[in-house]
Amino acid sequence: MQFLVWGAQTRSVGGGEIDALYGNADTDSLYGSQADDFLFGGQDNDLLFGGQGNDQLSGDQGNDTLHGDKGADTLTGGAGADGFVVGAGTGGFSVSEADLITDFAVGEDLIQLTAGLTFADLEILGTAGDTILQDATTGEILAVLQGVDRATVTSASFQVDSPELPEPELPPISNIDFEPPTLQAGLENDTGISEVDNVTSDPTILGGFSDNVGVDRLEASLDGETFVTVLPTFNSAGNFVLAQGDLEFIRGSRLSDGSYTLQLRAVDTAERVSAIEQLTLP
Repeated sequence: MQFLVWGAQTRSVGGGEIDALYGNADTDSLYGSQADDFLFGGQDNDLLFGGQGNDQLSGDQGNDTLHGDKGADTLTGGAGADGFVVGAGTGGFSVSEADLITDFAVGEDLIQLTAGLTFADLEILGTAGDTILQDATTGEILAVLQGVDRATVTSASFQVDSPELPEPELPPISNIDFEPPTLQAGLENDTGISEVDNVTSDPTILGGFSDNVGVDRLEASLDGETFVTVLPTFNSAGNFVLAQGDLEFIRGSRLSDGSYTLQLRAVDTAERVSAIEQLTLP
């Protein structure tokens, strides 16, 4: 599943799969969390946190803070004086596993060191027109500054003791509605006296539904006509009763003797629709 968020002055949190989060106007905080995410800050000073996976972070306008966190992330600050967060665990032990900072501007942007790292802890290497930042103790390659001359990178390009950016907790999975409700229904009786007398004077339908969040309404159709919302009596367990009056409400008139085809479906609070339950009223 893909989450797409477009907002203003937002705090947006992605989920367990690929997310696309757009901050747009005002100051935003975007958290990608798990999987490979795309975060776009837009205008103003934004905080972008990729979380796990190989993420793409783009600050765009403003003085943004970009933290790829785990994975081989691609960080682009855009316009403004941006901060790129680097620390133990943000890179890997090869260049391909490290964060790639595509537009670091010496004298304007900063590398923000976390996890107790200092400038003295770094091995700064130059290769093929790029600058590589490596933890001199562990050997972890933290980041690659694309197109940056090694000779221009000094301690002035670094900020130490940058605060850790906590990864927010995701909402409980039980509150995220991915599945439609389930529905069961059956004919209790057709007259109140006998179930086989072929008279539809007082049919009664018993049923139940379940959903991981909640059912919003029950809809019904008689003989292929348009589905309408019915308001049966139901309890907290999701059990309901459709009496003769409910069936006549569906038809819009009294029921004469004969056979009817009743179709029921449940609709949850996310507008997901259950499979249709079909009954024949003799």
